[in-house]
Amino acid sequence: MALAVFLLPAIAVIVGFVTPIVAFITMAVQLGGASDIGVSSAGFVTISILNALALMLLGPGAYSLDALRFGRRVVDLPSGDDK
Repeated sequence: MALAVFLLPAIAVIVGFVTPIVAFITMAVQLGGASDIGVSSAGFVTISILNALALMLLGPGAYSLDALRFGRRVVDLPSGDDK
């Protein structure tokens, strides 16, 4: 059962299904589950949480299921020469 809690969000992130939501769930699971499974390295947990936060903020990739469902979003930043 504990393996499924870690494995299901990982599979959802790999295929790119509701990426920001699953990344948030992954962060919560890592925060809550770190002490339960006996992870003694705070550095590993911190890096994992920061990776999930970055994924949550960046969103899914171009070839994910989210991009197929909702369309690919491209951000065009102005070059600064448009003055």
